Amino acid sequence: TTPTGYRSKKHQEIIIDGKIKTSCKLIDDADELQIVNLIFEKFWELHSITGVSKFLIKQGIKSRNGSYYSLCGIKQILQNPVYCIADKEALAFFIAQNSDVCFEEKDCSSQHGLLAYNKRDYKKKHKPRQSMDKWIIAVGKHKGCISGEKWVMVQNILKNKGSTEQQHTNTHNEYSLLSGLIFCSLCGSRMFAKLRSNSKANDVCFDYVCNSKLRGGRELCHCQNIKGPLA
Repeated sequence: TTPTGYRSKKHQEIIIDGKIKTSCKLIDDADELQIVNLIFEKFWELHSITGVSKFLIKQGIKSRNGSYYSLCGIKQILQNPVYCIADKEALAFFIAQNSDVCFEEKDCSSQHGLLAYNKRDYKKKHKPRQSMDKWIIAVGKHKGCISGEKWVMVQNILKNKGSTEQQHTNTHNEYSLLSGLIFCSLCGSRMFAKLRSNSKANDVCFDYVCNSKLRGGRELCHCQNIKGPLA
C-alpha cells in the first residue's frame, strides 16, 4: 500500500540478457505531505493521537479515500520510517533497536527518506506488526520530510504512552458488560465504556460514549453519554 504523502510510479530497466526489471518508486504528493507534516506537528504539541484525530476532524481534513483518519491510521503514519530522513540520528536509533540496517554513516543523506521491510509477519493471520529487531531498514530514493531527531522523539512518546489512549475505551473489560454492544441512536456507531478521571480501583466510574464522539468530539456526534450503571 502506497503510504500517505506519496504516489507509486512503475519504473522499468533492462538488466542482463535483455531481461526487464520492474520496480516502483515513491513520488511526492505535496498536498498529502502537508497533512503528514501537520499530523507530526500536532502530535509533538499534544502528545495524543486522539487529540490529533479531533484536530483533523475539526479542520475537515480527510484521507485520500474521503473518510476521516482513524486513530490506527494516524498511529501508523507516526510510526512509518518512510517519512524519516536518512540522517545520523535515524541510523543510531535503528542500530540501537537491533534492526537489520542496510546503510552506513557515509550513506546518510538529508535528501532521502527511509524504507522499512519485513515490518509485518505475513505468515500469520491478520499480518501482525513485528518488533523493530526484525525490520530491514534501507535508504530510499524518495525525499524524507521529518528529521531523524524528531521522528525518534515521536517513537519515544508513543512508547512511553503505551496504549493509554485505548485502555479506557476497550470493547471488553472487567468493569462493563455492554461496551461495544450498545449503538448510538444518532449516528449508529458503537458506544464504548470510558473510565472517568476520578475512578479509583475500588470505585469504578464510567460512561458509555459514542465512538464518533470519542474520535471527533461533538463535531461528529452530539449524543449524550450514558452512565455506566444505568445502561
